[in-house]
Amino acid sequence: MPNNIPSRKKIRVSPIFPKLKKQDYSAEFVWEKKIKDINVVLCKKGINKDKKKKLYKRMVALEKHLKKLYFENNAKSIVEDPYARELSGIRNILMRESEYKIFCSKKVRGMGVVCGSYIVSCENPEDHEIKDCTDNIIYQIRNYRAHRKFIQTKNNILSSNTKITYKTYKGTHPKSGAILELQTKKRVYSIFNKKKPKTKNKYVGVEIEFCCKHDNYAIAKKLLDAKVLQYCEWHRDDSLRPKSGENGHEICVLATEKKIIPVLKKICKALSEMGAETVGRKCGLHVHLDARNRNRDVLYNNLVACQKWFMLMSNPNRRNGEFCRRVNSKSFPKVFKGGRHERYKTINAASYFKHQTIEVRTHDSTVEVNDLVNWVKLLIKVANYSNIVRRSFTSIKKMKETLNLEDNLESYIRDKVNYWKVLGDSVPYHDREPRTTLTWAAPTAQPSQELSDRLDAIINTNR
Repeated sequence: MPNNIPSRKKIRVSPIFPKLKKQDYSAEFVWEKKIKDINVVLCKKGINKDKKKKLYKRMVALEKHLKKLYFENNAKSIVEDPYARELSGIRNILMRESEYKIFCSKKVRGMGVVCGSYIVSCENPEDHEIKDCTDNIIYQIRNYRAHRKFIQTKNNILSSNTKITYKTYKGTHPKSGAILELQTKKRVYSIFNKKKPKTKNKYVGVEIEFCCKHDNYAIAKKLLDAKVLQYCEWHRDDSLRPKSGENGHEICVLATEKKIIPVLKKICKALSEMGAETVGRKCGLHVHLDARNRNRDVLYNNLVACQKWFMLMSNPNRRNGEFCRRVNSKSFPKVFKGGRHERYKTINAASYFKHQTIEVRTHDSTVEVNDLVNWVKLLIKVANYSNIVRRSFTSIKKMKETLNLEDNLESYIRDKVNYWKVLGDSVPYHDREPRTTLTWAAPTAQPSQELSDRLDAIINTNR
């Protein structure tokens, strides 16, 4: 046995194809192409020089040793010898020393990078060999998508009070227009998000209570079509008394003093088209006046000074109602204990400590445009009067001169006061309908001739 061949006990028997480590190989870049969005790269794969030298040296030593054994033993024993199997494996490795391999890859959404490889014979492979490799990539992608197509998932977009749920099939929407529908749902459900002032400008908040047959989603969709949804917030109000088949709603509108009037006009039009009703359902209209950049004491004092006329302009049932009690002092309250009797007043000062606003609760709810707009205009005029009013107003004329009211606001006040003065308590609360021939209501119906004559007589004597 040669000296460079170890003894059979010390040598390790190798398999037919001895395993080589990754660091024993080296790859050489040849060329790169792009076929149908698939990257195709051809590399020449070989064994490192150091490892190749060791294999050649081992092969020569094994050949010398096996030649010596050939003369001593028969051929059968030589073939079954472990040295012969090792020599055959080394020869196979060296024969495949410089093979060419095609690598294909494509990045697919949801799959990552899909890879495939194909061994070719030379540096210039034929077209069908490249096609076989690219077809393998396409086959993997199709199988992946076909498998995931039948796996249905649900995704939720969380909102403040509700969830928007949509279905996909592993990232693929089942029908066209799903993204647009999802975006519309998300915008519609923004009506549940809280609205707060974003600038230092003076804001006005209006709470409109009403009843109708539609649900909150249909109302939000209607306000979205009217392009006023960003100013609105929906609340549930259990104090309302809707009739059979109706739902009670409360829409809180928040906008600056410059934008509040056009916004209210669009909202009233949208709610009227949906059949909103306020009469006979214990609905109120609450207006919040921004007190952040105003003197709260002056604002509260001036509102209380107008309280008498605010009450005369409202429904008699609200004047001594549970949710609208009269204020007796013009000075701003300094102590609040958190009771409901402190909040349910004609001029609510408790809202200042929660929202930094002063709330006026005297008016009964309405979705009639002229009535609602003129009422908000009147309150804005009172809020913007910076001087303190020492005595309560005793006449409408005095109020007009002090607050610099327009003629249409004076007519609005007179008509409202005269209407409730004539009507009084003669008609039950649940049977009353809003007056339709005065400046604050739309002409939808005609009152009785007797009532019209009484109103005209009072208006002519007051003017």
